[in-house]
Amino acid sequence: MGAVAARLSDFAIITADNSRSERTEDIISEILSGITSEGSYTVIPDRKEAIYYAISTARKGDMILLCGKGHEEYEIMPDGIHPFSEKETAQNACAEYLRLHGEF
Repeated sequence: MGAVAARLSDFAIITADNSRSERTEDIISEILSGITSEGSYTVIPDRKEAIYYAISTARKGDMILLCGKGHEEYEIMPDGIHPFSEKETAQNACAEYLRLHGEF
């Protein structure tokens, strides 16, 4: 996943996705092992923060692709299952951006 993101995007944000019993840091390290110098990226372990960052830093003409959660309405983390809607999070981040900037 990391290699594809680095190769096919101008910028990638590496974040958590259902860590289950694994440490988020270990999953991110594995993703990063596929990224070579050809890609520009940042790591934001908290998925909500990563989505807000993606939307707040996007510029006119940019495309944001959120991968990994899709239809799921939860995150499975080491401490249990937590409600999480990627769609709702992205909508809220867009609303916040519009409130602050007036337009995209």
